Amino acid sequence: MDRHGTGVTLPSKGLPYLGQVPGGEVEVFSMLTTDEEMFAGISKRGDIETVIDSLIVRCTNLPKDLKPDMLYSGDRVFLMMNIRAASYGANYGFKATCPECQARWDHSMDMLADLEVQEVPEDHQDPFDLELPQNGDTVSLRIARGYDERAIIKYIDRQNKKVDIRKVGDPGYTYRLSLHLMGVTSSTDPNLSFSADNLAERPGVFHSMAIRYIEALTAMDSSAIRQEIDNRTPGISTAIDLECPKCNHEWRLGLPLTADFFRSKPASGVHTGTRVVSRVPREAHTR
Repeated sequence: MDRHGTGVTLPSKGLPYLGQVPGGEVEVFSMLTTDEEMFAGISKRGDIETVIDSLIVRCTNLPKDLKPDMLYSGDRVFLMMNIRAASYGANYGFKATCPECQARWDHSMDMLADLEVQEVPEDHQDPFDLELPQNGDTVSLRIARGYDERAIIKYIDRQNKKVDIRKVGDPGYTYRLSLHLMGVTSSTDPNLSFSADNLAERPGVFHSMAIRYIEALTAMDSSAIRQEIDNRTPGISTAIDLECPKCNHEWRLGLPLTADFFRSKPASGVHTGTRVVSRVPREAHTR
């Protein structure tokens, strides 16, 4: 069965994929009933990632040898949003709960109009180098791909099973940051330098070193890494600002991306709309 496709341009413009997606131009198709079946019984985040991979294969014209988990994370989310919009329309509604007064209401938004798309910068490099402002080290960093998201989910699941090591906050915070690290050139001692290339045959050793390095960074240096990754990562921002219609409390929320995302519709009752959240403007990149 032929399906009408909608042309979209990946936020990465196809640059990471070695000419497989010229200009980042991709056709996106509506889901079929057989595609909808995949969402039945989904309960875990890992299952959702698997379904997203399947949808990208079945509802886009990406080359067959370009696996969905090789896409930049931002490109994967961008395609997911456009597949959903092609299937049910760009309007998306979900239940919002005010963290201040616990009021609940129906919030609706236009995913394609209300969410900002950040494309690759003109000086796109991956990996790229960054000199840290406090310890003076130069770190080599890369942009996250789909397989990193799956690794983070598995890591968090393992951490959550360790009931005696429960921590406040995000259990995957340090691990997530360490996945971006490709190497370190020490500003004080060459013997403290290490890289993924030199330890290619011992990836477990490299990643242990990467985690320990990230854990030992000052807040200023880790913040510099996060900001530079943010500045250089193409994708669609899923952050939205909400205001409670009851108490007027304002807060920022990550767009709920659950199985309901592919079948949710605004219910009757009080409705609010989305204000666009701009990502931090890019500053001059430090090399």
